[in-house]
Amino acid sequence: MSVTEEKLRFNARDGQSLGGVLISPAAPKAGLLISSATAVTTEFYAHFARYAASRGFACLLYDCRGVGSSRPKQLKGYQANMADWGRLDAPAALDELQRQVSGLPLFTLGHSVGGHFIGFMDNHHKITANAFVAVGSGFWGVHRPTEWFLEFLFFYIIGPLNIWRNGYLKNSGRWQGTDLPAGVYWQWRRWCLTKQYLAKDLLAGKLDDHWFDQVSSPIRSYGFSDDPVVTPKSLAKTLGWYSNTPQETVWVDANEGGLGKIGHMGMFSRRNAKFWDQPLNWFESFLD
Repeated sequence: MSVTEEKLRFNARDGQSLGGVLISPAAPKAGLLISSATAVTTEFYAHFARYAASRGFACLLYDCRGVGSSRPKQLKGYQANMADWGRLDAPAALDELQRQVSGLPLFTLGHSVGGHFIGFMDNHHKITANAFVAVGSGFWGVHRPTEWFLEFLFFYIIGPLNIWRNGYLKNSGRWQGTDLPAGVYWQWRRWCLTKQYLAKDLLAGKLDDHWFDQVSSPIRSYGFSDDPVVTPKSLAKTLGWYSNTPQETVWVDANEGGLGKIGHMGMFSRRNAKFWDQPLNWFESFLD
């Protein structure tokens, strides 16, 4: 099936210009919004999106404000936080996808923090179903103990020192994402050091615009046996925010089915392309 790729610009809910790419077959059967992990750019998901497009899904990949193709000329002093990604950027990307594939069903696939965005989206009712890939609470205490020291260093020493030096979180090669606005890092840090993660802000009314308890489109959440961050406890806490939706969990054993090392990021690697059919087959079950 012939697949085309088109770079896009569209405006977030508050008018901020965002960059993205539409990877689509000539005659798609559905739209698929792919929401990235923290500071990970669209290129990381391109191989998966091309495969999904070959199966008939028009895929919109987008960079949240401050990241990749949505980065301003000057990141130092740029005002943004992680909640803005969910309430301002993600719903605008869904609207853009709907415009591109008018009249077709819309699905979402969220990787890591990308799965948190659904509850912030005022247009969540447009979604037919959501696949979560390695989506869990960022609170360090529900991650594997092997990660605790590294997370301590990142949130108490490396991150704050990095921002003090640069005015933003500069990628020093320690993670697969790119540079990150300071405001995003500080909110992310506060959530990750809080037992309830972002739910504490939800309950305290600090995040005014959210619809976690109103989302009704089904969620299938994929966890991976060798992921040090998304553990059974971590995954379950995130699904708990979505109290009004049919949901199920699928655990994938990295030692079976010819898969390679998966961890938190490896499911989008071509070496693990055997996994890609799982969410796509599930989406197709809604098109019958």
